[in-house]
Amino acid sequence: MSTTTAAVVFLFGALSMAFAEQDPLVLTRDGSPLATIVVADQPLPLLVVGGMGQRLLTQQYAAEELQKYITKISGARLPIVTATAAPPHGALILVGRSALSEQYQIQSPAKPEGLRIVDVLTGKSRVLTTEYDTLPVWSPKGDQIIFTRYASDDRFNYDEFDIYTIRPDGSGIKRLTDSEGNDAHSAWSPDGNFILWSSSRFGYKDESPLVINQPQPYAELFIMDADGGNQRPLTDNHYEEGTPAWRPAVLQPE
Repeated sequence: MSTTTAAVVFLFGALSMAFAEQDPLVLTRDGSPLATIVVADQPLPLLVVGGMGQRLLTQQYAAEELQKYITKISGARLPIVTATAAPPHGALILVGRSALSEQYQIQSPAKPEGLRIVDVLTGKSRVLTTEYDTLPVWSPKGDQIIFTRYASDDRFNYDEFDIYTIRPDGSGIKRLTDSEGNDAHSAWSPDGNFILWSSSRFGYKDESPLVINQPQPYAELFIMDADGGNQRPLTDNHYEEGTPAWRPAVLQPE
């Protein structure tokens, strides 16, 4: 028997009608849906920040993406309905605010953003950061976590992404990039001494409008020391250089 379960499902709010029960929340079983995805009768747009920019999506779009994901892993297609058409029984996944989220007094956390560390043995998690942080990567030495933060900067006219490091215990947070332009997609060198990343600090190139099928023709690859020093470019052209990765170290036989 194949099931898709979760102790609690949250996507801007989730609810099981058997909320007080201790059993896991079952979403699918043997390819059949056991839950319903609910959106507001008049869905509001959701601001999604990721990659090198931001866009507005609808609750309906978010619900459809969730539906596709669950279908992909379980074979079951969860129905999507509005709040007024939600069934009175069974598990409900509430996407965004709706009449049902108000009825059951489901509130979004004041600070839903940030990084979390989960103990895979116990399942317990702890808060590492509470800002709009993403793309975390542990250092090879295990003493630092690199991540990207989306925040405002008084020096510039728009919000931007920058690269930070933090210790696993939440201390020692440090901003590594502070130039105008987005900095993201960071990767550690195998020895943990360098950081490779993608930056738009060089701005647009004159040739960029002529490049076909390049959605972000402005990022270049940069490298810096692990402490943020000695920042220097590796590329400088009109193509999009993004999501870099280091070749893993080759172990020599003894």
